[in-house]
Amino acid sequence: MKATNEAVIESKIPYTAALDARDLIMYDPETGLVAQALTVKKYVLSLLGAQSPKYKEVNALTFRNINRKRK
Repeated sequence: MKATNEAVIESKIPYTAALDARDLIMYDPETGLVAQALTVKKYVLSLLGAQSPKYKEVNALTFRNINRKRK
């Protein structure tokens, strides 16, 4: 049981690092996937207008930031 507990503790560091890397890719305010997707939606709106069927397709996609605080 002690060995299992130590294995869990040791695996927490790489797991947390992986979550931090994911958060940077997804949620960075300037270069993250969510920010880029919202920028693209605005660009398509400016090109095609709000009544365009293509814009309506793009606008139907939902992107949001998730702020999770880990311990």
